[in-house]
Amino acid sequence: GTHMIRNPCAIIVSAYEYHKKTIEPWANKKIAEYGNETYKKLLNRLTKEQGVIFEMKNDLYVESSFNTLSDIYKWDYYMTNFLELKYEDLMTDFEGVLKNMFKHYGFTKEMIMISLELAKPHNIRNKSNDDLKRNSHITNKNIDLEKWREYFTNDKIAKQFLKIYPKDIFEKIGYPLDKLSVKRESDKLEVDEIL
Repeated sequence: GTHMIRNPCAIIVSAYEYHKKTIEPWANKKIAEYGNETYKKLLNRLTKEQGVIFEMKNDLYVESSFNTLSDIYKWDYYMTNFLELKYEDLMTDFEGVLKNMFKHYGFTKEMIMISLELAKPHNIRNKSNDDLKRNSHITNKNIDLEKWREYFTNDKIAKQFLKIYPKDIFEKIGYPLDKLSVKRESDKLEVDEIL
């Protein structure tokens, strides 16, 4: 099998931006504990900072970032029959990642060539702007893999992330260079480094 992983900070930002626009029923259902407001309306009412923190904290729905990151963290990364694929690699080297995946499944060279040809139309980089607009899941049309940094330079967002998620989440899933760290100077918490 294959298992897709992604930078945890990028998952949160992507989910936040998508959930503010989605027409999916779960996000448009009234939530009693939030004054009968929907998930989508709640995110749109909150400030960007509050919305991202809400997205990373809550576990209201399977689609919530907290649940997604919990699943990614709990995954057994030592199963040899599974190939770990990074979303960022797929976006930058679509054909190379798929070729490795097809090899992992035991495809012959001919099968790989045919499969790559069949997959071509599904590469986001080959899609027209109209195609991308029709896909509500694509909120970042420029495939900006660094967009999450705009949000995580905010001290409160970075601090909340480190409070909520395990300290070793980046290392465990294979993102050691995206490690988020903060340092205390008196009572003030500052972002020390976001690589």
